[in-house]
Amino acid sequence: MRCGLLLETFTDYKSPQNKEAFKWIKKAAAQKHPHATYCLGNFYKTGIWVDADAKKSFEIYNRAADLGNVDAFNRLGEAYLYGIGVKVDDAIAFRYFQYAAEQGHPKGQCNLGLSYLDGRGCRQDTPLGFAWVTQAASSGAPTVFLMLQHAGLDLSRIIEGYKMSKQIQRAVADDRFGNNFDRIFNEPSRSIVPIPPSESSEGK
Repeated sequence: MRCGLLLETFTDYKSPQNKEAFKWIKKAAAQKHPHATYCLGNFYKTGIWVDADAKKSFEIYNRAADLGNVDAFNRLGEAYLYGIGVKVDDAIAFRYFQYAAEQGHPKGQCNLGLSYLDGRGCRQDTPLGFAWVTQAASSGAPTVFLMLQHAGLDLSRIIEGYKMSKQIQRAVADDRFGNNFDRIFNEPSRSIVPIPPSESSEGK
């Protein structure tokens, strides 16, 4: 089964032509394919092509995490943070975000940074929080910026950290991002100040 190719093209969960793909993803998940298992959890979480079931999605994300899927670790963190299919536990959520962030997962890094900024599941550490948020922004993932907007952070400050990243400078040169991100990147800045990691955050 060419599950990798199937999952690569399966980007719009709501698209009617992908209803057949859902069947194959279920089969791949039954064969313990890590990303297919994660995708199946998304279906049960959102209720697309199947009845929404928060507890079942949580169970499936756990299976995906056991199989090594990093996306699933971030989802489990969100489940514990917001009580999706499981009782709220900020400390456990923090640990899942920490693991995902350390594996280079942008949304995990963003969630970890926000946890530090809010002091949820950990001691509050504003410099370390901004360091992780800036690291997440350096991925260029539009979803990260949506998360930051939703959290009410000053995007102009985060974008400055983004512009200072050589990795992102190369990514922009390669035009890896869509028009949506280009719009955000080129948005006029307001009171921009660099946000380098603090001395207290180094090595953590």
